[in-house]
Amino acid sequence: MSPFEVNMLLQEIRQSKCVRLHMYAPRTTQAMKAFDDLTFYCVPPLSPGYESPPLDMRCQLNIWAGQLYLDRYETYLRLCLLLGISSPEPTEYTSVQSDRFVPKEGRIEEMVDLCLFDESPLTLLNMLFGLRRKGMGYQQTHMGKILHARLLLQEDFDVEDK
Repeated sequence: MSPFEVNMLLQEIRQSKCVRLHMYAPRTTQAMKAFDDLTFYCVPPLSPGYESPPLDMRCQLNIWAGQLYLDRYETYLRLCLLLGISSPEPTEYTSVQSDRFVPKEGRIEEMVDLCLFDESPLTLLNMLFGLRRKGMGYQQTHMGKILHARLLLQEDFDVEDK
């Protein structure tokens, strides 16, 4: 929703028992806080037993919102499974394309059920991120490396050491 729409509906959202507004922004710098657990700011406030959305759903939200940095290595591994691309973890895929996409017949284990793509989504995602960035480079970010068929390692997520 746009800020204008939120402002127009805010009073109704505050009074609603069925709708909750969550503040979210994609991580576009490595130092930026991750908002994808959807707990940062909510109207009405979250109840004590609130559980964040599942990791798969958060990965999808982050991709379509244009998030450039992932919060941890485990998120990267899950994203690889969802997109159908090989990861640095040792696996025995029978075939892997040049962009690291694993065709349906080459998938094993969790990727068989998690990846819904028949062909590589990386070309489309590259175009989407290119449009979102409006000419600004993103190749050195986590998503830039993923979309350009480069592997990420655990060290890429250890920002305290850099």
